[in-house]
Amino acid sequence: MRNILAQRLGIACHISPLRFKLKRLANEYPARESATLEEWLVDVANARGARVVVPLIAISDFAPPPEDKFSNEELAVAICQPQGVDNPQILRLAAQLISAQFVDVEKLKLVARRERVERVLADLARQALRECLLSRKFRNSLSWRRRLSLNGLPIRVDTGKN
Repeated sequence: MRNILAQRLGIACHISPLRFKLKRLANEYPARESATLEEWLVDVANARGARVVVPLIAISDFAPPPEDKFSNEELAVAICQPQGVDNPQILRLAAQLISAQFVDVEKLKLVARRERVERVLADLARQALRECLLSRKFRNSLSWRRRLSLNGLPIRVDTGKN
């Protein structure tokens, strides 16, 4: 059995209404032979333009759920859920959705609070800011600090420089 993200983070999982919705939507909008919901989420994110992580077998006929049934905010949060399979590469899709401004930040904050993923998003923000500071070419393109100050948590960045 594969580890879940919550095990690595040392946090508990809650009963998630979004997880139930994901299971229903994965049945209504099937993709390739996905072994996990996370694989289905990768397919949805790829179909919506997030291509930082792609499956080995490309799917061309996949029709993801429309955004009015499953928003990009829900998609980003679903990717970050602690009850999901622990795969850091998949978390890059959430980061891409947010940094490419495919999401409404206020809606993202609401869904993130409801699904208890603020800690995961804050960690993604810290990592993105660290990369921005180390690689100046992204400094102006990412606005994570302003976009994701969730629950008033300060987003501190360690650049490794003294």
